[in-house]
Amino acid sequence: MRASPADARDPAAALQAQWELTQFLPGGDQRDDDAALGTAAQLIDLGQDANALRYIGPVLAHDPDNPLARLYEVMALEGVDADRARLRGQTLVADHPDWAEAWVQLTFVLAHHATPSEAATAAGRTLQLDPDNVQVHLSMSDCLFNAEQYQASLEAVDRALRLGTQLWQAQVRRGYCLFMLGRRVEGLQIVRRVVGEHPDEPEAVKALAALEADSGNHQRALDLANRAANEAMGQKGTAEVAHRILLGSLNRVILTWLGAGLGLSIIWGQILRSGPSWAPIGVVLPVILVAVQVLAWPRLSRGQTRRKVVSILRGDSGVLLVMGWGLLFYCQTIYSTVRWLFDHQYHNPLPMLVLVAMVGLIIFGLVGRLKNAVTKRAR
Repeated sequence: MRASPADARDPAAALQAQWELTQFLPGGDQRDDDAALGTAAQLIDLGQDANALRYIGPVLAHDPDNPLARLYEVMALEGVDADRARLRGQTLVADHPDWAEAWVQLTFVLAHHATPSEAATAAGRTLQLDPDNVQVHLSMSDCLFNAEQYQASLEAVDRALRLGTQLWQAQVRRGYCLFMLGRRVEGLQIVRRVVGEHPDEPEAVKALAALEADSGNHQRALDLANRAANEAMGQKGTAEVAHRILLGSLNRVILTWLGAGLGLSIIWGQILRSGPSWAPIGVVLPVILVAVQVLAWPRLSRGQTRRKVVSILRGDSGVLLVMGWGLLFYCQTIYSTVRWLFDHQYHNPLPMLVLVAMVGLIIFGLVGRLKNAVTKRAR
């Protein structure tokens, strides 16, 4: 989010900006700085940041201290070179420490391209100079939320709402804060209401998908994530939300896998010591236990098919490693049983299995690096 230098966003302004683009080219005979900056402002408002810089540059070349030109430069650079925008914005507020508009723009830049604490500090100074700026209150709320200061974030967004903002983003942020503060039902209801009122806003739909996933409503969350992706193809973050939802749907699959394996490993050692006649069953039992879990995956994963579960597991190296580690418990039972059949002594196979696992991890890592190298080369 950033300040808008133009007063309106309408087709007439767009046509006017395009017309002026041919009238005040940099380096020409026209030296009217006001006209050049006016054109730059309209181009920024239209999202044509690179073109706007063509008008701002000549003004700064002969008047480097022009505060309005420097402000517009920060605004245009945010969409072209965020690091330069940040440095120019910090220099501008240092030279004009009491200029609210400069602090407003610096807050917007830092909110997207710096740490939450830096952005929150700038927002605090901005609000000292312009306490009724709704957008800055919302930026402050975003920064505090990203810093996991949910109560302070809620207070900031409530101030924006009291100032009369009608932005749906404010309601979504409020719902998120309430959810994170433990008022989950209230927060979820607020975000659901926003999506009901603004069904075509992908960001609102994506936010609701994340909350539904955290509430355990994974199928609904997946539907919402797919809907957000359809409404804004390639939108940043939508794929990550969908992946997070898919992983969340496997919580019971992973916990059951680890719990059953660990329980079998512990109990089977005691059975072998006390009842040797049960030894042959130890080879079959882990296979049966794994098969039963695989058959139960659709129910354990809240509706995902077994093929989908395997696809998710293969697509996330962290989860795959956890499942592989759990497999060691099942292998331990088989190994100790086979050894028992030969010498009727219980052998703890864990050290050997850990060694095998470490070798497997090394091979897994090397294969992954080789695959990435081949992919980069192909590109």
